Amino acid sequence: MSLLWNPPKSPGRFWFGGQALRVSFLLGMQWFIAVVVAHAAAESFPGRPVKVVVPFAAGGGSDTFVRILVKAIHEADLSPEPFTVINVPGAGGTIGSRRVRHAPADGYTLMNLHDGIITAKYSGTVPYGPEAFDPILGTGRVSLVITVSEESGINDLAALLEQMSAQPESIRFAANLGAPSHFAGLLLESHTAAKDGRFRFVTYGGGAKRFGALMGGHADVTVFSVAEFLAFRDGGLRALAIASRERSVRIPEVPSTEELGVPFRFDNTQFWWVPRGTAPERKRTLANILRSAMEHSEVKERLAAMQVEPVILEGVELEEALREKEEAIAALAIRRPLKIPGLEWGLLVVFAFLVVWQGMHSLRTKGSGPPREMIESSLDWGRAFGASTLFLIYLVLLGFEQVSFQWLTGGFLFGLGLLLTEKGHRPVVGLVAFAILMSLGVSWVFGTVLKIDLP
Repeated sequence: MSLLWNPPKSPGRFWFGGQALRVSFLLGMQWFIAVVVAHAAAESFPGRPVKVVVPFAAGGGSDTFVRILVKAIHEADLSPEPFTVINVPGAGGTIGSRRVRHAPADGYTLMNLHDGIITAKYSGTVPYGPEAFDPILGTGRVSLVITVSEESGINDLAALLEQMSAQPESIRFAANLGAPSHFAGLLLESHTAAKDGRFRFVTYGGGAKRFGALMGGHADVTVFSVAEFLAFRDGGLRALAIASRERSVRIPEVPSTEELGVPFRFDNTQFWWVPRGTAPERKRTLANILRSAMEHSEVKERLAAMQVEPVILEGVELEEALREKEEAIAALAIRRPLKIPGLEWGLLVVFAFLVVWQGMHSLRTKGSGPPREMIESSLDWGRAFGASTLFLIYLVLLGFEQVSFQWLTGGFLFGLGLLLTEKGHRPVVGLVAFAILMSLGVSWVFGTVLKIDLP
């Protein structure tokens, strides 16, 4: 061993062999330490705060549900690290789901999203569904209440369905298009006697906005959770039925669809998701924490007050529930709503305008014989135009969120480098290294230091 640490000073084969042994020993020790540290980190999961993404605004039903469980996790000391709620509202929950889809599969990003993860896929809002994530648990189930305004003149469910059959599309159904409220309406109209009986769907977003649509006379019918109905009932609502087998103990005067002879049942289950590929042991740890929170006495009391059925679905039962829900929704004849162009299409229009304008500018200057100074200025302007075009394309692709931030930013920086360097003197290898380092560095600063989620 003394030769290992104190090899001869004279050069030669023996010295080289001793040096190699020493280097190998040191590398082996470093590897062993790294494995031990990694194993310890895995055993102590979670070792830092877990982000719980709620893809809806604060104060809504999903947000309230999640915060009840997070509060129990903290108060009962169910996790060594806190669970931090992050609201990412917009587009029926799809902005938040896209963010989680692209998040690292390390167990530190968790999402709560109900049946909307299925309905968004089949409405065409996003090209993915449950298959893009790993489900870990289903907790809590809520039935929906079919509701009209007291001034609507519709007194029961039979009258609603008769009017829809007799006058197709005369009844305006307020829904968050692509979300469970939209598919609840589609399922309800599928049970009418007339094949052409259908609602006219109008989009009004969340429960508060749909309540405003009913009260303002902009819609005739919608669906609310039991908790939402109880919150809005005094504002002038009438419940026609609850979409379940049995009546609710909170609103016992409201009949169920089953007893009214309408085989329409629709519930919203709160599912928990992590990015696909998350380690099984970390998924089990998160599921155990959430299950323990659901069994907390205060959680049970609050969920009972909200009329949330405290079911816990996992394993085969969870997979079966998701499969049945997806099959039921996939079987519907979905009328896809027209989409209003957003930022992505606006940028494309601006880009097309700039291309046409540049082409017309080039045609005007081509035949006028410009002096040397104008040509040089035109070349500089062309390079600036190219950089602006590349930036617009980068923004458009970011808006679609089909490519991860790291890859897209790296490609943008590499293309920008090629554009701004002289032809024939472009350090391609250096540009590739620069693009990779910058994209990873920016991602690390935003994600790790500033705690800002990237597309």
